[in-house]
Order: sequence, then structure tokens, then C-alpha cells
Amino acid sequence: RVSLRRRSAPAPGVPETPSFGHLARSLGAALKRPRALALILLCFTVEFAVNGFQVRFAIDMVQAGGWDAAALSRLQAGLTFASGTLGALAVGLWSDRVGATGAVRALLGFCAAAFLLAAALMAAGLSAPAGPVILGLGSIVPALMYVVLVPVVAQASEKAIAATQFALFMAAMNGGDVAGSAASGTVEAVLALPATAAMAAVVFAAWTLALARKPDLLLADGGAAVPLPAASTS
Repeated sequence: RVSLRRRSAPAPGVPETPSFGHLARSLGAALKRPRALALILLCFTVEFAVNGFQVRFAIDMVQAGGWDAAALSRLQAGLTFASGTLGALAVGLWSDRVGATGAVRALLGFCAAAFLLAAALMAAGLSAPAGPVILGLGSIVPALMYVVLVPVVAQASEKAIAATQFALFMAAMNGGDVAGSAASGTVEAVLALPATAAMAAVVFAAWTLALARKPDLLLADGGAAVPLPAASTS
């Protein structure tokens, strides 16, 4: 039943729930800021570059490298486990020490180097024997980069609309994932696999240089590390 009665004021000390219109206007204002747009672009482009290569190379390992689907699935599961457990924990601890933006910049540089090495291995005709190494270069290092990217996304999300803005950044990553996977077939007609990996390296290198030149590109304070509280002596 719809009531036309005016909504009563909230009890003292209880914050009023903002309307959807207010949240939408706040989100729109936040997304007009250059840092938010840069972070959305970063999330989309790196996912696009990674998946544009990964999908094609996984197919190539089955069609030309002699791998069967079950063996490839086990390899991918092992790589995901390695990057998502001990690797993620180690990188997370390191990120807390050096700061969010510094960690993202370093991992972007590592990703550029990893894809460049993958391109060199394939160009040298080592796609089949070095297949697991190439797949690891194109999956483990980017996965670790995502670990350090999440704190940047969390810090960039404004308190009043944090959940909505965080979800939007994650949607940009998922959009890049889907777009890269969808475009991989079209790219195949234009670029060979080594060139695709090299283009991914260019994307990561460009972001690395952008953050080196402008440390506050993503966060106002440059994502400096937060000092840990002193240990209690009592």
C-alpha cells in the first residue's frame, strides 16, 4: 500500500538514508574527476590487454602445442593457486610497506617485462616447449598486479558512495576482461601471437611511465604507505 504521508524525520543520532537520486548525483560528480577516470581506464585497458593475449594463447596451446583441455585446465589451476595464495600474501605485505601506488607502478613494470619476455620466447619459436612458462608470465604477474590494485580502488572510492564506486571500478575490469576475450579472435587476423604479447607489454609500459611521471595520477597523496602503529611495550 502506498502512503502519501510525509516521512518522519530520523531519530536523533541516526543518519538519514540518502535517496537514490542523491547517490547518483554524488557518483556522477565523483566520476568527473580525472583520477577516477584514469583509474577506470587503467582497470579496463590492463584487463583488455591480458585477456586479449591469454585466450588466444590458451587456444594455441591446445591446437598447436599438443596440450589437451584437461592438462591445460590443471596447469591454469596450478598457476591460479600459486598467484592467489602465497603470491598474493607476499605481494600484499610488500604493498603495505611501499604504498599502494608504488606497488601498482612496480607490478605494471613487471607485467610489461613479463609480456615482452613472452613475446620474445614465441618469436624464437619456443611456444610449444616454453608454453607453461609463457602462460605463467601472462597470468601470474598480472594476477599479482590485481592484488595491489584493489587497495588503490578502495582508497579512491569516496566514503559516501564507496560500495557503488568500488563496484564501478570492478565493472571496468570485468568489462575489459570480456572485451579482450571477445576481441581476441578479431585481433588474430591482424596480429600474430608474439605481436599481441608485445602490444600488451606496451600497454603496461605506458601506464608504468604515466605513474612514474605523475605519482598522484590515481590517488591524491600518491598512495604513500601508511605508518604502522608502534608496538606496545606493556
